Amino acid sequence: MKPNAVKNRVLRLCGITKEEYATAVFESGIAFLEHYTNYDEWAVSTISRTHQFWGWWENAWYNIDEIFVARFFEDELEENLKPHYRRDWYLRHRPEKVQAMITNDVLNAASEIFEQLTKQKV
Repeated sequence: MKPNAVKNRVLRLCGITKEEYATAVFESGIAFLEHYTNYDEWAVSTISRTHQFWGWWENAWYNIDEIFVARFFEDELEENLKPHYRRDWYLRHRPEKVQAMITNDVLNAASEIFEQLTKQKV
């Protein structure tokens, strides 16, 4: 399933808006970095500045969403279950549940930012 199709299916299943979805992606990305770096503010700030991290995170997010939507058939959508689906969807994106590791290109991009900041201070 293509990323937009998966996203639209999540929106329908969970009864959320595109803005709520985008906010969840961003906030979960930051929460993942906090968890991954053991709450190192500088590392979170540096890594979150890279487009490589956000590209990687969107891919990891898509993989989680694809598994989530695969559980449902279109005709199974019950309006009264949307809060349950939404809760389940949010829980699947908790940092400790994410089964992915940050790639070297993300870390290399963060390292380049660190080097630039270090040169500016000298």
